[in-house]
Amino acid sequence: MASVRARKARKRVKGRTTKAAVKKKRKQKIKFQGPIGDAYDSKKTLRQNYKAMGLALDPNKQLPAAGSSDLSASKRWVVQALERDAAEAAAGGPTPRHIAPGEVTFVTNLISKYGEDYEAMARDETNLYQHTPNQIRRKCKAYLKRTT
Repeated sequence: MASVRARKARKRVKGRTTKAAVKKKRKQKIKFQGPIGDAYDSKKTLRQNYKAMGLALDPNKQLPAAGSSDLSASKRWVVQALERDAAEAAAGGPTPRHIAPGEVTFVTNLISKYGEDYEAMARDETNLYQHTPNQIRRKCKAYLKRTT
């Protein structure tokens, strides 16, 4: 059996820390956008920042109501700005469908060539993905709705 000194020596970490280990330990910077980013204080922890803004880091833990006196008036604007953004997003309706640039050229070429003949569009040689007439109809409607 080894001596106490030998056992302690085995437990000690030998060698230097590598750049990768230092990089892992380095504190990561959190970047927020909008009202949260404006009110974020990098000297505080994430939990402290959220509490100061009146937000919940863990939704299962209850925070005081937004109108309570615990929330500072200077940070109350964060909650109001987030609520205003959410109300605007809800009032605007569904977001429009994103159309890829390649799909735009495909649809515009087909519309200029065939008009509204979706059967002919489906048989066209540029229809490489073999879209059905109904799929092409949906793509054309989405494109026309987006441009008008």
